[in-house]
Amino acid sequence: YELFGQQRFMAQIDFGGVPLNKIEKNIELIATEILPAVRKHTAK
Repeated sequence: YELFGQQRFMAQIDFGGVPLNKIEKNIELIATEILPAVRKHTAK
């Protein structure tokens, strides 16, 4: 955030015929692992 000033992140994770179960797992990992780590390191 400090470098670019962005407040949002968008990602297309359903490209190339990825099976729905893998897409759901990726969304779950983003929500449970990645976002908490990002929030921890970017908290003011």
